[in-house]
Amino acid sequence: MLVCWGNAWLTGHVGLDEAADHIERTAGPAVIALPPSLDLFSGPASGSDLGAADPGSGPGPGSGPGSGPGSGAGPGAGAGPGAGPGSGSGSGFDISGLDTGLGSDLGSSLGPDLGHDLGAGLGSGSSGSGFGLGADAGSGVTEEMPLRRFLADLRVEGLRALRLALPTAGDPLGLTGPPSFNSAAIDAGEAAIAVLPGRCIGLIPAPDRRGSSYVGTRWTALRTAEATPDLPSLAEAEHELTSAMRSATDALMSIDGPRPAHPGSAIATVDGALAPGYPGRAHRVAVLSARLASVLRLTDDRGLTSAQITARSQALRDLDRAVRRARVAAHHAIISP
Repeated sequence: MLVCWGNAWLTGHVGLDEAADHIERTAGPAVIALPPSLDLFSGPASGSDLGAADPGSGPGPGSGPGSGPGSGAGPGAGAGPGAGPGSGSGSGFDISGLDTGLGSDLGSSLGPDLGHDLGAGLGSGSSGSGFGLGADAGSGVTEEMPLRRFLADLRVEGLRALRLALPTAGDPLGLTGPPSFNSAAIDAGEAAIAVLPGRCIGLIPAPDRRGSSYVGTRWTALRTAEATPDLPSLAEAEHELTSAMRSATDALMSIDGPRPAHPGSAIATVDGALAPGYPGRAHRVAVLSARLASVLRLTDDRGLTSAQITARSQALRDLDRAVRRARVAAHHAIISP
């Protein structure tokens, strides 16, 4: 959601407010956690920046004298005359499987059309020099920044694209390092990468629950390598997905055993639609891959022998890889040449 709507904003198809509102309306309030020991906004990464953060690396951006009054409205721990934009008093911001019957059921589960078809308001909250890191790097305080302000500030810094990563153990799809970021992304099963001139910033999502009613997403920002990952084009990913669906269907139909309930009702409400501005082919592939991903999550091995489990696991593993690659390619279609 963040990647497709962020890219639609970056390419001028929606405004920042529209993109941020849609993201938060769908997934709840979103905040960015900025680790105090890592200066994410000081420019291109050096080799040492991608290693372990040095807790004694000194004050963060915006903490120097004269960079602005220390009474900004944004979240932050700093206060006093040296604080950067939005450093505030610390009051924060307003928290207002496929089964063995797939061969016969795939067309009806995914819809006949899909089965047949498969073949700039920036609103910057800072001057660009501080990014509201009110607490210095050695304070141990992690600042949280609203998503809208974070994107606006990155745009001032030259943000040109958002990439999606959907890695699993053994298949770091969309990741380029360092190992600490890769490990965090694999644990989460997802990451977004903000691409800026000379550097990239990785974002790791996690559920954010506060009290009895606040449920949102907290994205932890980490420095990540600038290298471009090896990813398929949309046409390649769609072809791979079609082949994987056929292979999985053949493999699963050859396995004798109990057939779980039809997954159609469980995936009928799956919405994999992308943001405005994406090509029609990307929308189609995104919806199909989202529905297949939902089916894969429903699979279980009850009633199968060990040999049947092994055979089915291999078929589903290949399909899962194709689904993830298709989803990534669809999300990148608006920014890919």
